[in-house]
Amino acid sequence: MICDLATFQIRLQFLRATVYREITIALLKSLLLFSHGKGRSENREAKMPKYGRSAAKTVESAMRRRKRGTLRSGKGGKGGVVKSRKQAIAIGLSEARKKGAKVPRKRSS
Repeated sequence: MICDLATFQIRLQFLRATVYREITIALLKSLLLFSHGKGRSENREAKMPKYGRSAAKTVESAMRRRKRGTLRSGKGGKGGVVKSRKQAIAIGLSEARKKGAKVPRKRSS
């Protein structure tokens, strides 16, 4: 197919316009998704904190007691010395729950 330079340029412009239009439509769709709260960043901003300040302080003190070696497991602290970081966090959270701090409920397994 033989075509002159002017026809080729017109076809090239049309192709560019089509591509730009498709890109613009895709961008607008993504912006609409984010503006309706379906994007990740807006969901993170809208959530309330799970844990209160007093709960954080209780966990912090439990971690400190674990480092010193004075944190003990079991009822009334009559068990063994806690060495696990996760166990220290769990003890701190349960102490915060007993105090009435803002802590989510324990997961039922």
